Amino acid sequence: MDDQKVTDSLKKILMAGFGAVSSGVEKSQEILDNLAEKGESAYQQAVAAGKETADKLKKAYDESGIKELFDKGISFRKEDLLTMAETLPVEDILWLQSQLTALAVKKAAEQPAEEEKAEEPKTEL
Repeated sequence: MDDQKVTDSLKKILMAGFGAVSSGVEKSQEILDNLAEKGESAYQQAVAAGKETADKLKKAYDESGIKELFDKGISFRKEDLLTMAETLPVEDILWLQSQLTALAVKKAAEQPAEEEKAEEPKTEL
């Protein structure tokens, strides 16, 4: 092989390498653009689904009447509390009983102090 053919072959190999790099960059850019486009689409779908879910939750909340209960304050009759307690498992009833006992002791301890305040004579200056 003469020097010209070797030079031409090396030049061709070098140009093929540049072409491969250039093609790789172009393909990478195409893939990146395609992925970005799909990502944007997925993002828009997620935003729409989130908004739709939020709207459904707000509608359910508005229709449930929960807001009105909180605005008015929730109150129960003794009978309502007993009816609700009847559905509890034994462990929860025993826990509730201990909590109510502790609350009764606390209230009883506070009660004499309140009665003493009511009985104290007022002094006029």
